[in-house]
Amino acid sequence: MTINRRNDGFSYVSESNQRLGAPAVLALPPASLMTSDAGGNPRLRVDVAQTGFFDGREFRVIRKIAAPITFRFTFPVPVIVFEQALSVSSDSIELFAWAASNVNATGTWTPVTLWPKNGYNLSYTPQSSVASGGSVTPIDPQLYRDYANVVTSSATAQKFTVGGGEVSERYLAAGTYYVQLTGAGTGSYSIMFEERP
Repeated sequence: MTINRRNDGFSYVSESNQRLGAPAVLALPPASLMTSDAGGNPRLRVDVAQTGFFDGREFRVIRKIAAPITFRFTFPVPVIVFEQALSVSSDSIELFAWAASNVNATGTWTPVTLWPKNGYNLSYTPQSSVASGGSVTPIDPQLYRDYANVVTSSATAQKFTVGGGEVSERYLAAGTYYVQLTGAGTGSYSIMFEERP
């Protein structure tokens, strides 16, 4: 068996085929895609996280909340929402998610800090923005995008989670969206998304 490396980084293995009298050729990926270029057991390098994570295009928001409160998400590019969670430590909170086309938004909005999930690769500048403080009135109350009613019990707080599992993410078109939290409860709200420019 002979291993030959080409100028473009690809390798191929040739081994004579005694039955046909012609060499058999097996193409191998470039060495940069392999875990090792030495030894007899190289493996194909596979990331355990999303490409967007390593590119620095994943962001998260985590806020301690006291309902009622509304968050406005402005996405100039499409996004994938991977995780959204609401936990309540006292009383109860209802969560409604709306598209801007179905609400009338009013009030003053205060920017909310957007944190990168990859704090090492900061080469990508987020295009999205998040704000809180205003209010929304739905045009059609039945057209909410997500809903949850989280109530504490005397023993433990309850938690609502959107995403986190396989194929449970949401792929949203560019636009403005609102997460409206109603009630009188306290707790925390978090969301994680990836920009897909």
